[in-house]
Amino acid sequence: MREFFESIMPNVIPKLPALWNATLETLAMTGISALYILVIGMALGILLTVTKKGGLLENAVVYRVLDIIINLLRSVPFIILPAYPADAYHQRYLHRSCRFDFPAHRRNCSVLLPPG
Repeated sequence: MREFFESIMPNVIPKLPALWNATLETLAMTGISALYILVIGMALGILLTVTKKGGLLENAVVYRVLDIIINLLRSVPFIILPAYPADAYHQRYLHRSCRFDFPAHRRNCSVLLPPG
């Protein structure tokens, strides 16, 4: 089985320990950020609930400001998503047509890169 994977992924198999470490680092970063967002999100949710009309600490100004900020922040992922496919296509296109080993190879790249 190992020979099969080495034949189809010869550059990956020797780097499996590094790949595993990178995977664990990614999971740790994701978990830590999820905990931060959980705490911040719960605090903002509770604050919105208690300051809404008819809430325990009714405050229209605080509620409205937080409501606007949260609605703006909630749309950020949907603003980023359309940019990702364009960037992925751009990266793929450049990697096929360019070599970035040395600055001298920039002249061999597509017209999308500035000269020099």
